[in-house]
Amino acid sequence: MFTENFISWLLFKAFDGIDDKIKSKNQIKALCDRINELLDNKRVEFENVSLSDEFDFQGLEEYIKDNMSVELTMFFRGTQQQRKESEKNILIKATNYASAKTSGAKNMVSSIIMQVLQVINDYYVNQIDTTTRINTNMAVDEVIQKIDDSTQELKETINHNNPNSINDTVYSRKLDILKAIEKYELPDYQLDICPKKISHNNPEISKAEMSVLFNGSPRILTDFSSLLLYIDETDKQISEIMQFYRGYCEPDGYGGWKNDVWDKILYYEDLLGKPYCSDDTIREYEEYCNQNPYSEYIPELDEYHTINYYIVQRRISDISSEFNSIKKRLISLISKDIT
Repeated sequence: MFTENFISWLLFKAFDGIDDKIKSKNQIKALCDRINELLDNKRVEFENVSLSDEFDFQGLEEYIKDNMSVELTMFFRGTQQQRKESEKNILIKATNYASAKTSGAKNMVSSIIMQVLQVINDYYVNQIDTTTRINTNMAVDEVIQKIDDSTQELKETINHNNPNSINDTVYSRKLDILKAIEKYELPDYQLDICPKKISHNNPEISKAEMSVLFNGSPRILTDFSSLLLYIDETDKQISEIMQFYRGYCEPDGYGGWKNDVWDKILYYEDLLGKPYCSDDTIREYEEYCNQNPYSEYIPELDEYHTINYYIVQRRISDISSEFNSIKKRLISLISKDIT
């Protein structure tokens, strides 16, 4: 069951910065009681599940009480992508701790986890006072207005009556954009015992500004949009690799790994980099990946998402080739437009 120490940790670590009154013993106990009540109800439901859909309810409670806190901070405070990743990690680990094997068991585990997260979220949101809510809404409105104003100012500058001033301003900005695009790179990753994501800080250029500056060059706008899409797509594929790694290399609870799939992947990756690597080795590598995909249950879709490492790697390679080709063409198009 939940302890007051766990709830206290949650409020101090995951939601630090909230008014001290929220961290009082009475309110800690209130959240504790809500979660305990939810779990009590779920335990009653669990007693009526079919034998085939049973799982380790005590193991699930243990994860929620002792281990879920590792992902909670990022789940509630990270970026949108980080929150999605944290949710996936929470569901994967909860399923493992509960030893849920069947679709019905995994559905119930996912449902319990999502309801626990909702209880915590609702409790947190209810502590926000009206003044803070109003100020937050005003801040969002102000940012949106500034973006609109900046775009309008750019259009007015270009449409100004002084041709020389217009040409100088536009030429200078196009030149800056050309230099920025020359620095654009795809996200990358480093294979090791544990893969590491390497994010390139690409200079930020808005589509709105590109549309204003290069409105007469639809190919430039199309190629620029393609670059951004390939960057996002590569980022997603690298996230798949990280997910694949976590799925196969998460500790099994007994001090070891679940299996040796990742070690075998690294072995093949090393062979692929050798000059004597043969086509037979590549085919053997592909076959090994086909036989050892990683599957993760997606409760929203009620289906499994399967990751084939070889396919993901090939996709990243294809994107990289296409990205470099489009980037080279875009640089050429912008250079011609400037001159």
